[in-house]
Amino acid sequence: MLSQPRTDQVLDAIAADLRNTIAPALGEGAAAVTLEQIAQLVERLARRAAHEIGWMHEETAAIDEALDGDTEPTTAAALDELRSAPADSLHLADVARRYHLASAALSRAIEAAFAAADTERVAALKSLLGQRIANEQEILGQLDLVGRG
Repeated sequence: MLSQPRTDQVLDAIAADLRNTIAPALGEGAAAVTLEQIAQLVERLARRAAHEIGWMHEETAAIDEALDGDTEPTTAAALDELRSAPADSLHLADVARRYHLASAALSRAIEAAFAAADTERVAALKSLLGQRIANEQEILGQLDLVGRG
């Protein structure tokens, strides 16, 4: 038993209890399939809880750095809005707001790079999207289509 469990540890323990205690009592059938799907979702939530704020901070900082000095008007305006949002809070809602603002700035920068046919800039900005996709895949994990065949 953990004396001070993190959210991810609590969620992992719930998933384990669902599988080890509840599932055997259900046997096979629709309820067992639904239970396994719930356990998978709880495991994904555990991964997300463990890393979400850190990943959003990291991605926001990388976007801010990559767009630093961008003078395209819509990108610069979006970057100004990002930089005006308080960056010292670790509350999920605040971090998610800054992440949303960073995403908007990145989107505007990509649009501007495409419009300018700046393939080098497009490639650099796409690498930021690649990191985002990698983080999302880590959050989602592998989806096993339990009971689907």
